[in-house]
Amino acid sequence: DMHEVNRSCAIILGIGGKPEKLIDVKSAKEDGVLVLKRFSGGGTVVVDHSSLWTTLIGRTEMLPDVKPFPREIMRWSAESIFG
Repeated sequence: DMHEVNRSCAIILGIGGKPEKLIDVKSAKEDGVLVLKRFSGGGTVVVDHSSLWTTLIGRTEMLPDVKPFPREIMRWSAESIFG
């Protein structure tokens, strides 16, 4: 069935991601790969059943040593969560 969803993976685009520029749309449709856009920015990623997603919401006053930029937040979260 052309409309059957392939549940083994999905492609997640950032809010500004253009599917026609970032993925092979025809192949994704043919393979039944789910293509989604998340509300935040960032690059395009492929996820599967073992992927873990989180969202951090907070105020800069709560973590004055962490600058509010993606790389700084990723460093802080990796060190805080994974040691």
